[in-house]
Amino acid sequence: MKRIIIAIGALFFGLTTNAQISLEHSYTVPQSQGERDLQIINLEISGYKYALIDKGANQVRLYNLNHSVWKTININVPSGYSSWYPAYISEKLVNSDNNVELFIDLGGNLNAAGKVHLINENGNVLTTIDSASIGSEISEVQTVGNSTYKLVLKCGKDKWCVYNLPGTIPCDKCGNGLGVGKPGKGITSGNVGNPAPNPSKAQTTVEYTLPIGATSGIIDVYNINGQKVKTYKVDNTFNSLLIDNTELNSGTYYYYLTANGERSETKKMVVIK
Repeated sequence: MKRIIIAIGALFFGLTTNAQISLEHSYTVPQSQGERDLQIINLEISGYKYALIDKGANQVRLYNLNHSVWKTININVPSGYSSWYPAYISEKLVNSDNNVELFIDLGGNLNAAGKVHLINENGNVLTTIDSASIGSEISEVQTVGNSTYKLVLKCGKDKWCVYNLPGTIPCDKCGNGLGVGKPGKGITSGNVGNPAPNPSKAQTTVEYTLPIGATSGIIDVYNINGQKVKTYKVDNTFNSLLIDNTELNSGTYYYYLTANGERSETKKMVVIK
């Protein structure tokens, strides 16, 4: 009996040992330089790569599976914008050449709506979409069959835009088949809705969504001079915030949600007396 128990124990120990994971490689971006983000993407021609998002250096660095550097893409962040995030890294989605292209979702500007840049691997801006955000949950790259894809996004007040994407993308579960997925699909900076009513004399309601994995966040309100006038702590208990504007002067104000170190797009609120 002892031999049987010992044999079973040895077998169990062997299975446990074989099931242990091991560290293959680590990537370091100094915390003081920006957020760290590492994803696995599947490119149409070059296959699987690691995509390291270094916001401190304003770079997206692509690595081979052996962790050697493959490409470094420099992100030119326009003046006045404080946040950016890449979406839909691809070789064939937007054109027929073999270069890497990606969408850059720009935000954090208190005086302007977000915008989207389509850039190539050399950092050149190929297309600019004003008053738009791929970070929105209502933005999407979708197939309409026959390997044809469209980009659908809100591109202004009461306005929707449909962009034809002449290329194709690999069918792969990583990033929902779209390389580095848009914020909101696994990685998200959260979002805030437009105030209702707007303008308001007394109170207005703002709906919000926290990023996946976040339990709390902060909604900051700024006046037109960029001065913070109110701060609200929010959590998952509710999905909306009631803002009392009776203490504010008439004018235009801006607000955004910060959670998990990321900032949502900025929304505008008007107070009247």
